[in-house]
Amino acid sequence: MADSNLKPWSQVCIKLLQGPIFRQNANDKLWDKLEMYESDIQSFFAILGVSVSIDKADGFAYLRQNELNEEDDKISRLIRQIPLTEEQSFLCILLRDELNKFDNPNNSQDKSSVLILRETELYEQFASFYSPKSDQITARKNFKKNLDRLCELGLLKEQNPDDSDNEQEYEVRRYIRAKIDSQFCEDFMAKLKEKEGNNG
Repeated sequence: MADSNLKPWSQVCIKLLQGPIFRQNANDKLWDKLEMYESDIQSFFAILGVSVSIDKADGFAYLRQNELNEEDDKISRLIRQIPLTEEQSFLCILLRDELNKFDNPNNSQDKSSVLILRETELYEQFASFYSPKSDQITARKNFKKNLDRLCELGLLKEQNPDDSDNEQEYEVRRYIRAKIDSQFCEDFMAKLKEKEGNNG
């Protein structure tokens, strides 16, 4: 028997608790419910000290922790910060930069399209700035693990993952700009330069 306590927007809340949601197409029923019941959904999460960030232009939504006082922060933080490794952080900054170039107003590319990059292309760019600390084979395996991790977090989307005959391609989701902001980039690069200076 159906649960009478469920709301028309309950499924949207469950999906948001599991991670970011993305508009799949023009007839995405889940996204339609998000927009239709946005006020109810925001009110529900506000009770938990959380707000829903919705980017209707690029079609993604995610939960964002509201500012908490020191006492509440110890017990009431629903959205946990997911730590990234140094390599993953650097890769995110590289991807964000590529996306910014792609979305540059001077770029004649149709802004309704998405940025797709090949795995080899990504690795070559990554390795040219960030020297691998292991042999080539191990470095490529680690790089693939990092790509998989960013896919899990919704920052990348693997294209045709079951196609083993062709080189893998990835969509760089614009959601990456929401999670990896300019302040994150500045702080990370400053720490990286400091680390290189200490090692030098």
